[in-house]
Amino acid sequence: MNAFSLPSMVTEVGISSGLRADVLELVLHAGTVVKLVLLILLLFSVFSWAIIIVKFRVFRLAEKESKVFLSRFWTSKDFSKSFMEAKRLSHSPVATLFKCGYIDVEKIKKERVSPNPSKAPSGSGANAELMEGVGSIDRTLKRVTGTELTRLEKALTFLATTGNATPFIGLFGTVWGIMDAFRQIGLWWLQESLRL
Repeated sequence: MNAFSLPSMVTEVGISSGLRADVLELVLHAGTVVKLVLLILLLFSVFSWAIIIVKFRVFRLAEKESKVFLSRFWTSKDFSKSFMEAKRLSHSPVATLFKCGYIDVEKIKKERVSPNPSKAPSGSGANAELMEGVGSIDRTLKRVTGTELTRLEKALTFLATTGNATPFIGLFGTVWGIMDAFRQIGLWWLQESLRL
C-alpha cells in the first residue's frame, strides 16, 4: 500500500457519508467550541429576529397613526380637536409632539391672561414674556423629540452590535473547525503511517 493512497474503507464509507451528512449530524459531531459558537450565533439570531419583528410593528403603527393625525390636523382648523385626536393616537410621535406643544401653548396663554389689569405686561415686558414662552415651547419640543427618538430607536444598538460582531464570531468558529479538521486528518495520517 502506498503512503499516499487512502484505505478503501475510508474512501467508501467515511468520506462518502461525511459528504452526505445533514446539518444536524454535522452539529452533533462538531467539537465543543464549534457547538458553543453555533449556540451563541443562534441566540443572537433569535434575539435579532425578535427585535426586528417588534420594531417593524412599532414603526408601522407609528407611521399609520402619524398619517391619520396629520390628515386630520391639516383638515381641521380647531387645535383643540387636533389635541383630542392626538391624545387618542398614543403611538404617533408627531401626535405626541403636537400634544406636548399644545399643552405648553395653553399654559402660556393662561399665564398671560391676567385678571388684574395693572399687572398686565406692556411694551418691552410683553415681548420678553412672549420670547420666554417661545423658548419654553422650543425646549419642550426638543425634549419630547429626544424622548420619542429614544423610544423608536430602543434596542437598535443591539442589532448594530450584532451585525458587527457575529461575522467575527462565525469566522472564529470556522477557523476553529478547520484547525480541528486538520488535527483529525493529521492524527489519522499518523495512525495509518504507523500501521505500515
